[in-house]
Amino acid sequence: MKAENNIPTTTIRYHPATNTYIVCGGYVEDNLYIKGNLLTAPSVHMWRDVVVEGELVLSRGCTIGGTARAKSAVIGAMCSIKGDLLVEQDLLMLDGCEVSRSVQCGGNVKIRPSVEAESLRASGMVEMVGKSQISHIDAKKLVAVPEVM
Repeated sequence: MKAENNIPTTTIRYHPATNTYIVCGGYVEDNLYIKGNLLTAPSVHMWRDVVVEGELVLSRGCTIGGTARAKSAVIGAMCSIKGDLLVEQDLLMLDGCEVSRSVQCGGNVKIRPSVEAESLRASGMVEMVGKSQISHIDAKKLVAVPEVM
């Protein structure tokens, strides 16, 4: 039996109070469109595009094989997005995550160490902690903070 988004019902849970879909593990083969929020368990692999009308929260080690779109997003440590990352509001990118193409954000961006992206465009402030590999940054304000060990 499959849920609304062609995900086996054993893989996805819905929390009605917060309008949040929770992908508990495994992988998603098809494009994914969520009318709400999306939260993943660690090491979930989504092989195509992901569109979320609310907040996207990727746990550690997740993969998106195409483009990711969301209202706001938290990209967990060691996550990989093979396409673009498009976020309407605020974005947090944690340690070691990678976006193969560009990142576009309509709000503020916080970047932890070792983040990789081709380019970053933000309407708000970009706060970078430690060293990251982003070829081009276009932002209203850029704040670089050295990594404290």
